[in-house]
Amino acid sequence: MKRLLLISLIALTVLAGQYENQYQPVIGVLTQPSNDLNQTLYPADKYSYISSSYVKWLMASGARVVPIPYDSTEEEQDYYLAKVNGLLFPGGDASLWVDEETHTGLSQMTLTGQRLMNKVIELNRNGTYFPLLGTCLGYELISIALTNDDKVLDLLNSTNHVLNTQTYHKQQSLMYSSLNSKQLEAISNQKALYYNHRYGITLDHFRNQTVLNSFFRLTAFAFDNNDTAFVSSLEGKDIPIFGNQFHPEKNSYEWLSSVHANHSPEAINVAQAMGNFIVNQARKNQNYFSQDELEQYNIEAFPLKTVYESFVSVYVFKNKNFTETISAPSNLKNNL
Repeated sequence: MKRLLLISLIALTVLAGQYENQYQPVIGVLTQPSNDLNQTLYPADKYSYISSSYVKWLMASGARVVPIPYDSTEEEQDYYLAKVNGLLFPGGDASLWVDEETHTGLSQMTLTGQRLMNKVIELNRNGTYFPLLGTCLGYELISIALTNDDKVLDLLNSTNHVLNTQTYHKQQSLMYSSLNSKQLEAISNQKALYYNHRYGITLDHFRNQTVLNSFFRLTAFAFDNNDTAFVSSLEGKDIPIFGNQFHPEKNSYEWLSSVHANHSPEAINVAQAMGNFIVNQARKNQNYFSQDELEQYNIEAFPLKTVYESFVSVYVFKNKNFTETISAPSNLKNNL
């Protein structure tokens, strides 16, 4: 009888944890070198960051955020993957390459992202639902990581503007099929999405790139200032990996006059719906942090800096080479 009671209590505890997880998803966000920030205050060889607009965007949809250092060890990466419910590779201006001019060699951030993405693919293929979203630079990282080709990106003319975006096969798209008709109208005809990128993938290139088009389904496209059609968003055909060339988070949370995002009610509604989508995807994963772990790694435990440069504010983290080397997950915060 006591044994049966113990088994019942254990089962109830597990079920309670799974139930709570549906309402308390945690998304890991990859940090990136601080190239966007004041290099006197935050040199890129010593600091990394996450824009607060991404954090606010996810939190507004009910998620919490844990930073994943781009220079983390494989042991640390595996620890995070066993705890978070999904990943976000954000936008920014860090280099994807060792040599920015020749686009050769993969930077440490890209290599970390590639390993994390490969682990996500492995988890999903082994039956664990685990979503990954890449936006702008993060989408470009996913494209390089999947193809293992440092020349896969095309040069585009699409910086700091809003565009009409045409959805493609939206009935087959998890994200676009979750939006209502007014939100889809805003995307297609009211320039609800903000773009700011020099690189991407043209529509013609995507159709001829067998690695990308066999893994991903094209779900939207747009035209740059040279009238070149480029991929706006992709979704994995069998794996919940999503890539968006645009920035939904800027509609609601970036207010610099130099950022020409659309702040209309319609555009903000679209951004909120997209945030809800990715957080709801994370709710399908059953990983969880203990309360003590979450208090330690939750991004709100780290300092927020107002910068008014490329972003209104950012979370800043010290790189490994600026602190002592760590080896155990219990000491991860020493690196953040």
